[in-house]
Amino acid sequence: MARWTDDPTEPVGTGIEEARTLPASAYTDQATFETEQARIFADSWQYLGDASGLREPGDYTTHEIAGRPLFVMRHEDGDLRAFYNVCAHRGSKMLEGDGNARRIRCPYHHWTYTPDGSLASTPKAFTHGVRNQDVDEPCEYDPEENALKSVAVETVGPFVFGNLAADPTPFDEVYEGVADQVAGHGLADLERVERIEPELDCNWKVMVSNYLECDHCHANHPTFVQNVDMDEYQIEVHDRHSVQHGPLVDGDGESRFYYLWPNFMLNIYGDGAGCSAYRVHPVDRETTVVVADYYAEDGERTEAYEEMFATSQRLQAEDFELVERQQQGVASGAFAQGRLGPNEHAVHHFHRMVAAALDG
Repeated sequence: MARWTDDPTEPVGTGIEEARTLPASAYTDQATFETEQARIFADSWQYLGDASGLREPGDYTTHEIAGRPLFVMRHEDGDLRAFYNVCAHRGSKMLEGDGNARRIRCPYHHWTYTPDGSLASTPKAFTHGVRNQDVDEPCEYDPEENALKSVAVETVGPFVFGNLAADPTPFDEVYEGVADQVAGHGLADLERVERIEPELDCNWKVMVSNYLECDHCHANHPTFVQNVDMDEYQIEVHDRHSVQHGPLVDGDGESRFYYLWPNFMLNIYGDGAGCSAYRVHPVDRETTVVVADYYAEDGERTEAYEEMFATSQRLQAEDFELVERQQQGVASGAFAQGRLGPNEHAVHHFHRMVAAALDG
């Protein structure tokens, strides 16, 4: 049963037969938001963008996970490496945006690092106490002891993921079978065409929950349900990911929609059209940015790509209105907790995972 203003809320439950949503406070409470940053986002694989944008040694991109700055750089050996975007000297943020650099130089005091993160050099003022008469001998700084703090990074097809955990479980073990499925869909040769970053007035969990079910599709996505055989549409829930899929009505393959805990979405609209990849980025407790990257073979804007992009934009517009409406409702003070339906099993699984993370 639904819970209203003064009704006590209950755990989300283990079985779909009596599944409940997260309480409304989970979408508005500041302490909950801060706990999620530490227990969910700082300890999970986060989508950072496309590997094709890091072709040459020294190419780098800057990012943020759980409010912490980092950068990814192509090393001269061909591998990608990631580090906190924080100088080992006094903690200054170093790089901005995207670019190419043979060395990483902190703009504050010009400590300089190699692409593998080790300290390369410091200005003379840091080796000789020219303004300190108590220092007679040159100071030495061990390159490894004063190196940048590394961040785990992996590539899956064209996608780059980072993880702030000190010793994270490998991507393939967390999302079993996903990397092979990405390869099977022929996504490895795709390159990013463009990125859009719409900002929404809703909690990030509202956006994710909306993505994980299609009971709203007939009422709100008329073109989608005309193009996908909804009688054959299925939602498969796994430990740390889920897959929605259904054959296209015209017989040209099927649409597949992958969700990876906690906030990554991969959308494949049939064969040969390309794909889109979303990172649902929580800005604050009631603001979310959807970082949406669009991919095509060789990065080319083919007719199939343009059709895919238009489909995605239409679905986004339809969904964005829904999630902002829901946020207004859960923040109203009237709603306390809801009851899930049998086809919202992926939503239920997601809510259980969030609840478990918040409980520690």
